[in-house]
Amino acid sequence: MSGAILIVESDAALAQSLHDGLAGLGYTVELALHGGDGLMLASLSRPDVVILDVELCDRTGLEVMRQLHELDTSIAVVMLGDSGDGPARRVALKAGAFDYLRKPVEADDLARAVAAASQGSCPGVVVPFRNERRTSTPFDGPGQPCAACDQVIPDLARAVGYKRALFHPECWLQRRKQRVIVQPR
Repeated sequence: MSGAILIVESDAALAQSLHDGLAGLGYTVELALHGGDGLMLASLSRPDVVILDVELCDRTGLEVMRQLHELDTSIAVVMLGDSGDGPARRVALKAGAFDYLRKPVEADDLARAVAAASQGSCPGVVVPFRNERRTSTPFDGPGQPCAACDQVIPDLARAVGYKRALFHPECWLQRRKQRVIVQPR
């Protein structure tokens, strides 16, 4: 199998287990423990499939899925939740999830869902990215202000660098959505 998978899961042990299983099947896999980091990684290199926890520590999975689909409607999202049936599943599927799997997820079920999602079952408009001018970098210098909101980006935080300016992931996505260009200071 081949394809790019992004796992956005707040449980580090489960995320690592999913990573190892999918990497063993031949997928290129990236991990994020927070919704903001997942959005940033998705904006930097569009994955074929995002495996997304319903309840993240910084926002809900439904909110992240909505922002992912604003970024690129062709990204297939497989939601992972604690309740496999009922309202949570229906809401996720109605909101645009490709599939919804119950935790703890069986390896075979996940492999089938990812294979189906990566086969292009969610066609859409692909937004081209200009990766050569944007980087994701954990930085360890003194706190620097975000070029969009002027709030200090804390040390060791994830930030998006663009033309010598730093942005919070959320600010970068909002600017990208609005196509507002900020000149570096």
